[in-house]
Amino acid sequence: MTGADGGYILSDHNEYIPDVGYISKERLPELPEREVPVPPDLAVEVVSPTDSKEAVKQKARKYLISGTRMVWIVYPDNRTVAVCRLNKENVLNITTLDTTGTLDGGDVLPGFRLEIRDIFPD
Repeated sequence: MTGADGGYILSDHNEYIPDVGYISKERLPELPEREVPVPPDLAVEVVSPTDSKEAVKQKARKYLISGTRMVWIVYPDNRTVAVCRLNKENVLNITTLDTTGTLDGGDVLPGFRLEIRDIFPD
């Protein structure tokens, strides 16, 4: 798991630093001291007020096209999380969860579940 200082190399021209990144030990038994040479399994991006919604979606798509299996986009202003994956045709598939929903790690983080309301306490 990396934080906001952990960079991942997605391709020759793209290195992204997600707010949180996860890569399984199976894919990378030891974290390198510098950039991770492969995309994360899961990338989490927290949207700031100055971020363009469309730009963040495009960033999620780049992660996924490069091999990231799932992207969570956290929108603090409206207390939602967008779960992003690619379908078989490489089209971005987004499911938005509000405070009544639950994040599920699926096949990326088996057994992981987090209530959205726990991310955004009153």
